[in-house]
Amino acid sequence: MVLIFCLTTAAGLAQKGFELPDNLDELQIPFKKIFNLIVLPVDVNGTSLNFILDTGASRSIIFNLEGVDSLQVEAGKILKVSGYGTNEPFDAYFSENNRVATNGYIDSHASFLIMAGQSIELANILGVQINGLIGSDFFINSIVEIDYTRQKLTVFRHESKNANKIKRQSYISLSIVDKKAFIPIKVKHLRSALETEVLIDTGNGDALWLWDIDDEFEQPSKGFVDRVGIGMNGDVDGLRSKLDQVKLGEYELKRVTISIPDVDSFNSKYTKGRLTSNGSIGGEILSRFNVQLDYKNRRLYLKPNRKFKDGFYYNMAGIELSKGSNEIFSEIQNQDLEDVKGNYGTLRGQKTVRSYQTRIIKVVPKILVRYVRPDSPAAMAGVKVGDQITRINGIRKSNLTLENTSSKFFKNPFKKIRLRIKRGDRQLKIQFIQRPIIE
Repeated sequence: MVLIFCLTTAAGLAQKGFELPDNLDELQIPFKKIFNLIVLPVDVNGTSLNFILDTGASRSIIFNLEGVDSLQVEAGKILKVSGYGTNEPFDAYFSENNRVATNGYIDSHASFLIMAGQSIELANILGVQINGLIGSDFFINSIVEIDYTRQKLTVFRHESKNANKIKRQSYISLSIVDKKAFIPIKVKHLRSALETEVLIDTGNGDALWLWDIDDEFEQPSKGFVDRVGIGMNGDVDGLRSKLDQVKLGEYELKRVTISIPDVDSFNSKYTKGRLTSNGSIGGEILSRFNVQLDYKNRRLYLKPNRKFKDGFYYNMAGIELSKGSNEIFSEIQNQDLEDVKGNYGTLRGQKTVRSYQTRIIKVVPKILVRYVRPDSPAAMAGVKVGDQITRINGIRKSNLTLENTSSKFFKNPFKKIRLRIKRGDRQLKIQFIQRPIIE
């Protein structure tokens, strides 16, 4: 499932943004990459929360406080908020002058929109509880480098030595509208080409979204209708397909997956009137680069990483997963205690090691099948909704996560998937070959 977060408000709200401590020129911030999204631990007025870092949001928002005993925020007011999805704008509580920090990067005058009377639950989809998102105020005062491979952010002061090195590199010029960054791209498919501007959207785990496409552009004929994402205003449906080529600056990407949302996904007049681009570029493309964003000078620096040449694929297995309740189980682990060569010598040149076994008790969430696409490889092999996956291609239950299980379905076409499944009291072995939906 792709997550899409792009929101707007009924009034302009000023924010000062995050800043580095006075004694530092740069700072590293670890994050977790989950389904191409950047998940950060964030302290909000002394309460620890998890946030998605979202360049597609001009405002930060809290949309879930599940498991949070209390959260103190400054007094504020009610505003109307809208985003992707079919629902109408909703009420959110606007609070200013809060203290927000992540690993020493601090906004002492942070503003938040707090969803009132409703919440978005992502734990079952992402495997971790997500409380909200941090918007573009994270980027406005510093150069921010996103290293998807190492799962690390580096924040540079503009006047620092390393920032000056970055500025000497080739770059793509950005447009900044409402504190959101837009990039020009070139798209080719069959005999037609399109030059347009799209939003840089780290809150979108997909590759590319396009809407309001020029009638003269020859759109893909092959595709399938699907639920393409979850937005702040509900589910987003649309068409999934592939384009022959997408070009960002000097870099060309081939056979790129694309989502074309239904116009009904923007049924709110409030939302439609504020769409400032023809689409958005998300984490499936961005994660193939080391990304450096300089909002102040309106520059984007890109350096391909080891994922750059990987193919773009949809879920070839046809399985969607969710996290179930926690499960307690035990496993035996072998432990090498010490090298006892000095005491017992060697036997035919072999080292002698004393070892023993221990039983480890673990608590892990169940990985459950919540949807099986009809006529997919998984469906034809017999996978059913409600099945619990206990092993996939050698990854044991103790190491299974939603991300490392689901990610198997999006890469290595024509590879065999081997599953161990628990269905009621039965233990099953199922295998199938992954086949691309669109070549």
